[in-house]
Amino acid sequence: MVRLSKMPDENKIATLKGLVDFYYYKGVPVARSWPKSPTLPRNENVQKGMAVFTAAAHLMKETSPEVIDAWKEMARHSPQTWRDYFMRGYMSGRR
Repeated sequence: MVRLSKMPDENKIATLKGLVDFYYYKGVPVARSWPKSPTLPRNENVQKGMAVFTAAAHLMKETSPEVIDAWKEMARHSPQTWRDYFMRGYMSGRR
C-alpha cells in the first residue's frame, strides 16, 4: 500500500482500473496493486472455510425480517454491521 498526497482524478483512476486500486484507508488516500485471485488450488482448510461461509450466506437470505431487525439493533452503535454479527455468530457455532 502506498500513501498518496491526494487522490488522482477520475480519468486517471479509470485508466488504471484493473492494475491499480485507489481507495481511502482511515481517511488517507492510498493505492495498491489490483487484487488478484490465487491461481494455485487453495489449501484444504481454506476450502472448508469457504464452504461454511457459503452456507452462512445462504442462511442469511432465509433469515426472517424480525431476526434481521434484532441484529441491526445490536449493531446500531457499533462499527460492525448486522451481517458481521450474523457471520461471527454462525462461524463461531453460536447459532
